[in-house]
Amino acid sequence: MKFRIIGSGGMYPTPLPHCHCKVCESARNGNEKDIRSMPSLYVEDIKLLIDTPEDIFHTINKSKIDDFDYLSISHKDPDHVRGIRLVEGMYFDWKKESPKKTIDFFALPEVVDDINAMNGDTLKFYENVLKVIQIDACKEKIIRDIKITMFDNYTNDQLHIANYVFEQNHKKLVYACCNAKPFRHSDLYDHADVFIISMVDLTKIDHPNRKPYPFDPELFSIEEIIELKKKYHIKKIICTHIDCNWGNTYEILKEYEKELDGIEFAYDGMEIEL
Repeated sequence: MKFRIIGSGGMYPTPLPHCHCKVCESARNGNEKDIRSMPSLYVEDIKLLIDTPEDIFHTINKSKIDDFDYLSISHKDPDHVRGIRLVEGMYFDWKKESPKKTIDFFALPEVVDDINAMNGDTLKFYENVLKVIQIDACKEKIIRDIKITMFDNYTNDQLHIANYVFEQNHKKLVYACCNAKPFRHSDLYDHADVFIISMVDLTKIDHPNRKPYPFDPELFSIEEIIELKKKYHIKKIICTHIDCNWGNTYEILKEYEKELDGIEFAYDGMEIEL
């Protein structure tokens, strides 16, 4: 299985307009790994795109992806769904008023309902009117010989967020793309080869005594990530959903990796092969 993190950023891309922090300035000065698109993942083997944030048109161009066969969205938040118009732009021919191609769209049933409720039946419009997607509301999908399991990781009834588990030939990758905490246990995490996880507190790398943030309860500390790795016997953890608010350039993060065992930090274009 071959994966590519095509968007390693968080709620906003980096550099952020009007922000002059060291991370945004580093990105503007041409340090490629500090230039981050909003969160998305591409599975090369099956041409699957996960999540369509607002900047997905730019991300797809930058990644030189000119086609995909499958699309999944993890949850309804804007930085994961608001670029859904990508399917219309790529696969509907407005001159002929007909679809060029129909994409297989799959997601948790609760997520499908959330997206339609928040975005005015967008998915129904793309399926029933433009016919550029075909919806499969499901918890498990097998594409070729890759088994994909999705389950709701979040504990808030107002928001459902899918975690993804990819399995093939005794290899396993877990993608916990957003708001992974509060963390819901699953035996499927056991002995994962790679676990991609979001919302890790990286500010304390160089500001260990900073004042609390209101959203601290949603963040993993590095110590908690280390414990997670031990508990589930995970070979490698990759931290993603990184934006300039965490205050560390990729150069700083890469140096910090040397102190860690099997924990890395994502960047746009990062390739993972199992």
